[in-house]
Amino acid sequence: MLRCLRYLDNGMIVWTLGNIRDKIKYHENAIFSDSFYNTRPGYNISLKIYPNGDGTAKDKFISIYFVIHRGEYDDKLSWPFQNKLHLSLLSSDSKIPDITHKMSPDHNIACYGRPDFERNRGAGQVEFVPISEILDKDTYLHGNALKIQFSVTKSTEDHMLAKPIIRP
Repeated sequence: MLRCLRYLDNGMIVWTLGNIRDKIKYHENAIFSDSFYNTRPGYNISLKIYPNGDGTAKDKFISIYFVIHRGEYDDKLSWPFQNKLHLSLLSSDSKIPDITHKMSPDHNIACYGRPDFERNRGAGQVEFVPISEILDKDTYLHGNALKIQFSVTKSTEDHMLAKPIIRP
């Protein structure tokens, strides 16, 4: 079991992914964030990003997924995972809005159920942001890094939430 000692701060975490231009240019495969717990006790979670896209988004979009890992609190949690997820690509320009995707989990056990293995399949956004937004503009670059904000809420704003795409 992956041991994780990090917890979300005020319900959110910011993942800084450096050298993003090279990761896109050299077609780097999936990259996982460090795992973290959404609360104490909570779900053990990581993010998985494909800098050069995944599946139908290959060479066009950055793809990003939410992944549940086995965790030390699994016996104390309610399954399947039912919280709302927010993924935002943070703008480096205060005049330009962040790109945000909000997701509501379906009840796909392979993604949101209690993990039978080290981690579940990922669920997320195949077309998170066009690669051209990153390479052709500096709007979302912080130096040569992307900053991705992730948060978990129990919001009932289902009308604003996108249906996630399931990927291994």
